[in-house]
Amino acid sequence: MSSDEIRIPKTVIKRILTEYVGKNKKVRFSNEAVNKLVDYLESVGVDIANDAIRLAKHAGRETVNLDDIKMVLR
Repeated sequence: MSSDEIRIPKTVIKRILTEYVGKNKKVRFSNEAVNKLVDYLESVGVDIANDAIRLAKHAGRETVNLDDIKMVLR
């Protein structure tokens, strides 16, 4: 992704990692680790969205719905 595209906020990912993944554990995540995870999640999210768009278009719709996402995630 280029730097001018919408990005998942690093603060959100860091909060998820520290509050949920690291719950009851004294653990920290480096900025490099958070950045790598953000890049990966964005890549996977874009792939899922593109596949869901193809399913919706194949069905003759312009709107991606929950069933499209569920089908991609199978």
